[in-house]
Amino acid sequence: MSALGKWLWVLGMLAVLALAAGMARGPVFAASPGPDSPGVTLASRRSAGSIDQVEILLEVAGDLKLAEEQGGTAPVTQKMKTVAQLAYEEKTAAVASDPSQPARAWRYYDRAEADIKVGDAAFAPRLRLSRRLIGVQVARGKVTLFSPHGTLSRDELDLVDVLGNSLVLEGLLPPGRVTVGDRWKITADTIQALLGVEQVERSEAQATLAELTEAAARIDLSGQLVGKTGGQATTIRWKARCRYDRPAGRVDWFALSLHEDRARGLIGPGLDVLATLQVRIAQRQKPEHLTEDAVRQLPAEPDPGLLRLSYISPDGGWQLDHDRRWMLITEQGDSAVFRLADAGQYVAQCSIVASPASEAGKEVSLAQFQDEIRQALGKNFGQFVRASQSPRPEGGHWYRVEVEGTAAEVPVKWLYAMLQDGEGRRAVLAFVIEAAMIERFGRADQELMAAFRLADPKVASPPAVP
Repeated sequence: MSALGKWLWVLGMLAVLALAAGMARGPVFAASPGPDSPGVTLASRRSAGSIDQVEILLEVAGDLKLAEEQGGTAPVTQKMKTVAQLAYEEKTAAVASDPSQPARAWRYYDRAEADIKVGDAAFAPRLRLSRRLIGVQVARGKVTLFSPHGTLSRDELDLVDVLGNSLVLEGLLPPGRVTVGDRWKITADTIQALLGVEQVERSEAQATLAELTEAAARIDLSGQLVGKTGGQATTIRWKARCRYDRPAGRVDWFALSLHEDRARGLIGPGLDVLATLQVRIAQRQKPEHLTEDAVRQLPAEPDPGLLRLSYISPDGGWQLDHDRRWMLITEQGDSAVFRLADAGQYVAQCSIVASPASEAGKEVSLAQFQDEIRQALGKNFGQFVRASQSPRPEGGHWYRVEVEGTAAEVPVKWLYAMLQDGEGRRAVLAFVIEAAMIERFGRADQELMAAFRLADPKVASPPAVP
């Protein structure tokens, strides 16, 4: 994985500040206490149209677990450190009245930046000005972020998709009346959205009303989660604390600390990190950016195209928009390798390489392309299943070849696609899929082919993502 790619895996799973105090004794509520129970109600008064100013500070430090040393069992590790700062105006679009309903909000980011160090390399991802407007949806534990103004890059998505999502925090409040010392359970969906895990296998989380005054209530929380992200097993132990503003009826401060131990996998490196997060929320009477005129025409649901991610090769020679399940593994010059994970399982790999304009040559026939494939696969080659040629609307054509064979004695399918643009330039997309994953893979290769674009040969420098 490229050094830049490493931080993407770290930032997407990390959390934010302040260890919570030890849990107080008291009854644990699995359901709402009756209306005649003693105590107070700490219900959220967030409503559609609410305006908040949110500030987030995230700090992460620890080790990336890379490939194991030859002949050993311990992974090679690399030190990493991240500091991310976010500030945004948030306008609630919809409050989830029950678990089957999504919560929605719009955000305008005044600040979205991170400083990341991995080994000796340093990076500073930023959110483009043209992508400062972000839509957020939380449904059944899944958080979806997108920009109505165009696709995000992976860097940008991971920069804004941090833990401690401000749209989730009201889910930490008690389900009924409570007194100091009372405890209640937090749902697995809430914890999944709070920690950004793709799959939850087991979650133990509870909250305690630790302190109560006329002005505020302090809630202490702790738990452990076992799950998967990108097909990699992860265990997260966490503690948190939040403050509920009683007159306002809102959570206005949240702090989280965690330790994550994520196994190394086919999609990315493992992690052994400590993270702290702090979220501050201040209510506003009037929006600065998210006025009625600004949000009136925005879609309630994102167009599927807006959920794709944009990618440009390091040399600027080609670009594509891809499904969010594809993760960048490595990149160099005119080539890149992606891997696809779906529902916690590794599905396929795609390797892409394009010939630069200076190496433009004569066109290759479909038969020649098949001969090159047979030679490249060698003893792993089994048989050609089908081969086809299709025109491109922009000019040129695609070859697509399906091959069955074996790799390490495992039945696999290879899909090869070659683009020839009519000017002598070529690009090849090579997919390898285990036979057991063919159905789950679906038409993923054809989707990438449709989204793949060679850069204008007249453009000397890498094009900017629009």
